Amino acid sequence: MITRKLARRFGAVPDDARFAPTPRVRPLADVAVENAAEGCVRETYGAAVCWWQAERARDPGIARAMARIAREETSHAHLSWALAAWAEPRLTRAARTRVAHARSRALEELRVDVDRDVSRVLVTLAGLPPRASARELLRRVGHEVIEAREA
Repeated sequence: MITRKLARRFGAVPDDARFAPTPRVRPLADVAVENAAEGCVRETYGAAVCWWQAERARDPGIARAMARIAREETSHAHLSWALAAWAEPRLTRAARTRVAHARSRALEELRVDVDRDVSRVLVTLAGLPPRASARELLRRVGHEVIEAREA
C-alpha cells in the first residue's frame, strides 16, 4: 500500500501482487534454508537500507514512507532470526550446512547487487545509499550474519 502510493505519485502504474501456490506443509530444512537467505540476510539488509532512506531522503513523503517500511522490515528480520534460532538446532548437520550456504550465497548475491552506481536523483530524493554506503551497510549486515551463524 505504501509503495503503491509512492509509485503512483511518481507516475508509475504498479502491478497487482501475484502469489505462487505453495504446498501446505514443507520440510523444516527447506523453510530454514529459505528463511536464512530471504529473512536473515535480505530482510536484515533491506531494513538497514530502509532506515538509511528514512534518515536521508530529501522528499518528506518518501522519508515518512521509508520510516514506516523500515519498522515493518525490521520486524520481519526479527521474526526471521527468531525462526532461525528455533529451527536450526532441530536440523541435521547436513541441513544446517545447507542453511549456512544459503546465507553465504545470499550475501554474495547482495554484494553483486550493491556494486552498482545509483542515480544521484535517487540518492538525493529517495535517500538510497550510494555504492560505497551500500557496501558498508552490507559489510555490517554480513558481519552480524556471520556472528549469528557462529553463535
